[in-house]
Amino acid sequence: MGGTNLDARTAENAVLGSVVMAAGGGGSVELGLRLGQMAVELGHASRVSLDCLSSTTEIAAVAALDEGTREHPSYRLAYHRRALELLTSNAKADVGGLVPVGGGALNVMASWGQAALLDIPLIDASFETPAHPCAWRAFVDLLAHDVPVISLAVVGKPAGGEEQLETFLRGGPGAVRTLIERLAAAGGSYALCFGPLSSKWVRGRAQVGRMSRLIEVGGVLRRATADGGRMVAQAVSQAVGGQLVMPATVAKTSWTRTDGGALGVIRLLDEKERSVRLTHWHRYVALEGDDGRLATFPDLIVTLGARGTPLQADELGEGQDVFVVMAPPQIPSPLEGAAPEAVPDWLAVLKGEGSSTPAVAACAEDRGPLSSRDGSREVERMRGS
Repeated sequence: MGGTNLDARTAENAVLGSVVMAAGGGGSVELGLRLGQMAVELGHASRVSLDCLSSTTEIAAVAALDEGTREHPSYRLAYHRRALELLTSNAKADVGGLVPVGGGALNVMASWGQAALLDIPLIDASFETPAHPCAWRAFVDLLAHDVPVISLAVVGKPAGGEEQLETFLRGGPGAVRTLIERLAAAGGSYALCFGPLSSKWVRGRAQVGRMSRLIEVGGVLRRATADGGRMVAQAVSQAVGGQLVMPATVAKTSWTRTDGGALGVIRLLDEKERSVRLTHWHRYVALEGDDGRLATFPDLIVTLGARGTPLQADELGEGQDVFVVMAPPQIPSPLEGAAPEAVPDWLAVLKGEGSSTPAVAACAEDRGPLSSRDGSREVERMRGS
């Protein structure tokens, strides 16, 4: 089987590119870099084209759900190893390839680290759709179109927990969503492993070539770093077909927790002291100016530091100089016949248009610091079931 082995430079480029394409989300960059280094040292990290696999190859889709803090991520690569064991034993699968669910430094490098640890090829693809800002939700929705019964293995630890949680679920999309939502609400860190999936289904539904694209964008960013932040922003913008590079200063950040995850509103001042607002929910979903929206999901919105370092939303702080890059959507719909208007207006959803409890308004009013909604009882109930 042909493939490309992962080296240190490629790992760095993959992390940088994944942070850019994750649009302010995607998990811990530092942990992603460590996982990449680990994969390189193991020496078995191979990226292969889907064309290299036979039509009978069974594939697993993998994701990392980490509700730890950026400074102290709680994810462990061993979770994924055990999750794949649970999947293969319970679903009677012989997995011959892995595909990450979503992008971002943690997801991409966790999948690569798992591939190296288990000597399983990492397929040059990812499961991403423009239907939902949350990668795992979008993937479950994608599965629901074709797969009425989903197999999912989960391994990890809830926030503050000592015992490792392990569970296998075979059920409909609703049951899968409920399980993952409860885990996310409880906090902690988990490896998710879906499958087995046929190579034919993956070819028709995944973003084929996505890993190579992340590495390409990361390489552009890294090579421009010596020229300063503005040149990095322009290089990244050109690489992704960007429409605008906006220098700005962070004026204020506000975070709160919704049932669906952390919600952030970041207020910026551009070079002419005009107010601009970024809304983040799993990723940047909108950039608004005084005259209306400048970009909205699934548009790509990227924040870079003064030196050109790609930044996640929770790394932005008051007084920080940044560059904001806006570009057209980078993820086409994998569903044939899907119309662009079928993508929800997620800013409108978060603003609660038609609802009495607008989440963005609550966040903007600074009703308190970000804190996890208590879901520990749900996890305890699952552990005992």
